[in-house]
Amino acid sequence: MRDLAIELFPQWADRFEAMTENAVETLVKGGH
Repeated sequence: MRDLAIELFPQWADRFEAMTENAVETLVKGGH
């Protein structure tokens, strides 16, 4: 899920790396 998020939003890669997997998943699913 984190890799997908980084693909979708490469400018936020550092932020995603610092987040938990659950937080990334919530953000990606809620962000569409």
